[in-house]
Amino acid sequence: MVRRKSPPSNFKTLNRENLLNRITTRIRQSLELQEILDTTAREIRSFLEMDRVKIYRFLPDGNGEVIAESIVNGALPSLLGLCFPASDIPAHTREMFIKVRQRVIVDVVSAQKTLHQLDNPNTGDSLAIEDVRYAPVDPCHIEYLTAMGVCSSLVVPILHHNQLWGLLACHHRTPKTHSETDLKIVQLLVDQVSIAIAQADLLARARQQAEDEAKVNQVSYLLHAPMESTEIRQTVLEEVVKVLEGCGGRLYITADPTGQPAQIYTYGSQPRLEASCLLEETNLWQRIIGSWNPMSDWKALLSYANASRVSQENSTASGFSRSLLFPDVADDFDLGVPAGPYCSLTHPSTLHHHLISHLHIIKDIYNEPQLESAVGAFQDTSIRSLLIVPLRYQQQCIGCISIFRPEIETETLWAGRQDRDCRNYRPRASFEAWRETIRGQAKPWTEDDIRLAVAIGIHLYLAVMQKRVEEMIRHQASHDLLTGLPNRVLFCDRLTLSLAQTQRYGQKLAVIFLDLDGFKTINDTLGHAEGDRLLKSVSSRLKHCLGPDDLVARWGGDEFTILVSAISSSEDAARIAQKILNTLSTPFQFEEDRTHQITSLHVKASLGIAIAPYDGEDVDTLLKNADAAMYRAKQQGRNNYQLYTSAIGTKILERLVLENNLYKALDGHEFLLHYQPQINLENGQIVGMEALLRWQSQELGGLVSPLQFIPLAEETGLISPIGEWVLRTACAQNRAWQLAGLPPLPIAVNLSARQFQNKNLVSTINQILKETGLESQYLEIEITESIAIQDMNFTIEVLHHLRNQNIQIAMDDFGTGYSSLGALKHLPINKLKIDRVFVRDLVIDSNDAAIIRAIVALGHGLKLKVIAEGVENLEQLQFLKSAKCDAMQGYLFSKPLSAEAATRLYQCQYAGKLGQNSVAFS
Repeated sequence: MVRRKSPPSNFKTLNRENLLNRITTRIRQSLELQEILDTTAREIRSFLEMDRVKIYRFLPDGNGEVIAESIVNGALPSLLGLCFPASDIPAHTREMFIKVRQRVIVDVVSAQKTLHQLDNPNTGDSLAIEDVRYAPVDPCHIEYLTAMGVCSSLVVPILHHNQLWGLLACHHRTPKTHSETDLKIVQLLVDQVSIAIAQADLLARARQQAEDEAKVNQVSYLLHAPMESTEIRQTVLEEVVKVLEGCGGRLYITADPTGQPAQIYTYGSQPRLEASCLLEETNLWQRIIGSWNPMSDWKALLSYANASRVSQENSTASGFSRSLLFPDVADDFDLGVPAGPYCSLTHPSTLHHHLISHLHIIKDIYNEPQLESAVGAFQDTSIRSLLIVPLRYQQQCIGCISIFRPEIETETLWAGRQDRDCRNYRPRASFEAWRETIRGQAKPWTEDDIRLAVAIGIHLYLAVMQKRVEEMIRHQASHDLLTGLPNRVLFCDRLTLSLAQTQRYGQKLAVIFLDLDGFKTINDTLGHAEGDRLLKSVSSRLKHCLGPDDLVARWGGDEFTILVSAISSSEDAARIAQKILNTLSTPFQFEEDRTHQITSLHVKASLGIAIAPYDGEDVDTLLKNADAAMYRAKQQGRNNYQLYTSAIGTKILERLVLENNLYKALDGHEFLLHYQPQINLENGQIVGMEALLRWQSQELGGLVSPLQFIPLAEETGLISPIGEWVLRTACAQNRAWQLAGLPPLPIAVNLSARQFQNKNLVSTINQILKETGLESQYLEIEITESIAIQDMNFTIEVLHHLRNQNIQIAMDDFGTGYSSLGALKHLPINKLKIDRVFVRDLVIDSNDAAIIRAIVALGHGLKLKVIAEGVENLEQLQFLKSAKCDAMQGYLFSKPLSAEAATRLYQCQYAGKLGQNSVAFS
C-alpha cells in the first residue's frame, strides 16, 4: 500500500490563507447569500478533505433544511433540499450552540465525542483558551449517523444576532481527526459566513422595504386620486387584497358625525351573510376592532408574526425605515397582533404579555373558538385565514380592513419518513426523501405582510380622516355643533330657496321663531352640561313635530327657527306650533351620571309665527316679524304662540327703542333714586326708607315707568350693573344723612332675581358698605317671595351670610309667591312686607282683611316685623293699626321723593314739624 506524502507545513499555511482570502473576497464581491454558502461548503469540504459538507438552516418552526452542500463524487448521498424535524437536535444541544458556541466532533467507531466550548457559559465572553471536553456518544446518535453512512462528524453552529441561524455539518465515511489549527480556520470561515448572513439580511430587508414602499405609494396615490370617495375606496381595497396575496377582502367605514351612514366595500371571496347583516357590526367584530391597547409595543408584533425568536435588537437593526412607510404620524402609532382569543399564531409558546392589539390575525377560522358562532358564514368558501387592521388612532376607530386568505396545499420534502407514533423513540433507519402534503391551512402572515398591512392601514386611516375633517368643516359651517341641527346660515339659504318657490307657484310658507322659557335659569342652576343635554333633547322633539319638507334650525342659545313649507293657511302653522307646545309639555328626564337618579325638567316655550307672503317676502322681514311675534307671546304670559300682526310690529319697535336707550342710561347718568318713608304705626315716626329706581330719559323725554324698563333690564342682563349702582347710591345717601346729623335708620334696597343668584353678591355688598362707610345694620335687603322659593337651600345659605353680618332682611310682596309656610320658618329674615294687592281692597273685601290679619299673626308668631305697602287712605290705616301691623308705607304719608325732598322730610320729622299727616297717628 502506497502512503500519500503529507504536504509541507508552509504549504498548508499558504493554503489556509488562500482559503480565507477566497471566502472573504467572495463575501465582499457577492450580494447573493446562496452563492456564498455554496462556495463556503465547497471550500471547507476541500480544505478538510471531507466526503460531505452541508449548511443547515433553521426554519421559524424549529425544523431545519439543508440549503447548501458539497459532496465528493457521490461518496455520501445528497441531502440538499431535504428538511429535518426539530426533534433531531435536542433542546439542550441547541442551547449550548448559542450559549458557548459549542463545536461537536463525533467518532462513531469509538463512540466518543469532543466538545469545544469557545465562550464562558456564565458571562458569554470569549475564552482565551478553548474549553475542550470528552464524552461518550448517545447510542441513538450513533444509530442516527450510521444510518447516514457517516463515521466521523463535525458540527459548528452558525449564529446571527446571538440566535442560532443554522449549522455547518461535515461528514466522512471513515474516522477522521482534525488539527486545532484546522478547527480554528473553519471557525473563522463560519464567522465570515455570519457576516455574510447579516449582510444578506440587510440587503433582503432593503429590497423588501423598497417593494413595500412601492406598494404603499401605489395605495397612497389611489387614495388621493381625483375620483369619488366610493370609487377610491373600492379601488384601494382591490389593490390591498392583491398586494397582500388574499383571495378577498372587506373595507368597513363607520358612520361619521355628519350623518353619513356606515359603508362597506367588498372584493373577491366573501362570507355568506344575510343581506341586512354586516360582519363588521357583529359583537365579535366590534370587540376585535375595539380592543386596541395604545400602550402596546409595536415591535413585539413582528416577532409573533412568524413565531421567530428574534430579539428586539434584531428588529431595530433590520434597517426598516418606519418614517418612509409610516409618514408624519409613524411614532404615534402602535402596530400589533391582539392578545387573547382573537388571534391564533403559529407558535403560542412564543406569546407573552407584550401582545399588541392593533392588528388581528386569525390563523385558522375553523379552529378559533371566538368565531364558532360566525364560522357558518365562511363555509362553502375558500377562506381559511384572515387579517384585520382596525383603522384607529388612540380611542377613535373609523372602521377596519379585513383581508382573507384561502386554503392552500403545502409540500415538505423530509429526510426520511417520520413515524409520529409517540411509542417509537428510535432514530430513522433511512434518510431517503419523503414528500409530505398538508392541506387545510392558509399561507402564514409574515412579518413583512404585517408591516405592509399596518402601513396601508395608517395611510387609509389618514385619508379617511382627512376626508372626514373636510366634510366636518363643511358640515360645521352650516350646522350647529351641539345639536347637529342646521344653523342660521343654512336656514336662511333654505328659506331663500323656499321663498323663491312659493313666489313662483303662489304658495305660502311659515317661519316660526321659538324661544325656550326659563332656560337660562336651568343653565345657571344645573350647569351648562345639563343645559346642553336639554337642548339636544329639545332638538330631537322638535324634529319629530315636523314634516319631511320642513326644517328646524338652532338660531343660537335657546332660540330655534322653523320653516314650514307649503301651508294652505295660517291655521296649518298654528297647528304645528300647538303640536310643539304639547310635545314640550312632557317633562324631560335625565339620569345623573354618578348617582343614577332621574331628574325631571319642565320646559316651556314662546313661539312667534310669520306667514309669507303676508308678513314679508324676504328672509330678513319674515325673521324679524316672527321674532316680534315671539316676544309678544312672552308678554302674554309665555308658553303660547302668537301670529304676527302689524300692531305687534309697532310694539316691538317701541321696545327696541326703549332697549337701545336703556343701554345708554347707565353711562349717561340718567338713573336716579327716589326714597319712600316707612312709618311706625304706633307713633307715626319714620323708621326706614326704601330706595326706588327711576329713569329720567333724555331721548324719551321724561320719567320712564319702572314697569316698562325693569323687566327689560332683567331680560337683557342690564339689571346686574344697574342693581349694583342702586345699592351703592342708596348706601351712600344713607351715610350722607347720618353725617348730616340725622338719626340713623335702615335703608331698604330691592334685589332682582339675577342679582340674588350672583355668587359674588355677599362680597359685592361688603365692598359697597366698606366704600360708603355705612354700618351693615343700617342696610335692609328686600327679596320677593318668588325669588326666595326658586332654590330654598341656596336662599337660606345666602341670607345666613347676610344676617351674620347684621344686615336686615325683608321679604317683599309676601302672600303672592306660593311659598311654603314650613320653609318660611327656616328663612333668616327680619320683616314681612304685605303686598299692596291685599291692602288695596281690604276695606271692601273681607277676604283681603282676613289675609292681612293672618299675615300679621304669622309674622308676630315668628318674631318678625310686619309692614304694609300701598297704604293710600285713612280707612286702610285704621284697619292696619287695629290688626297690630307694625309699619306702613304709601301715598297716605308720602309718595317716593327725590333725595333732596326726602332729606327735607326727614329733617322736618327730626325737628318735630311733620305737619298734618301726624294727626292720623294720634
